[in-house]
Amino acid sequence: MIKAYAEMIRDISGSNKKKRNEHLEVIIQESEYLDRLVSDMREVSKLQAGASELVISDFDLGSVIKDTCYKFKAITKEEGIAIITKIEPELVCRADRTKITEVIYNFIGNAIKHYGDDHQVIVNAFTTGNHIRVEVIDHGPGIAPHDLKHIWERYYKTNKKYPEIKSVSQN
Repeated sequence: MIKAYAEMIRDISGSNKKKRNEHLEVIIQESEYLDRLVSDMREVSKLQAGASELVISDFDLGSVIKDTCYKFKAITKEEGIAIITKIEPELVCRADRTKITEVIYNFIGNAIKHYGDDHQVIVNAFTTGNHIRVEVIDHGPGIAPHDLKHIWERYYKTNKKYPEIKSVSQN
């Protein structure tokens, strides 16, 4: 994809600013995807080799979520997106803070990319019995029905050309 779009810029869209920017956006997205893929593979290799260990500690998950939402403030302000949070106080959890922070960051970042017509991302965090539930909700197009069965497959990537889906929510 990266090579094909780079060639299109060189051969076709170089002087057409709108098309060039569309093609460059695909290149940027694909580069980011490859970067995440390589990082994930490196981390899995380190975990399998015993070279990487989880650092388990108690921490306030609510603070992690609030700090992560704050990191997106510049982007959300520029895009006119509201992050609405409802976070129960004192959500102390026992986990690897760095890994959990990465997960929360990825969920919120993904929701911001797919926010929907209401320009809202909703982040809820609360206890359910002995567990903490974190919800990151957007009202974007959702996931195509034929891709839903693949969402837990490592490195699966959806076809971005699929028409928008209106009825599938993301949690």
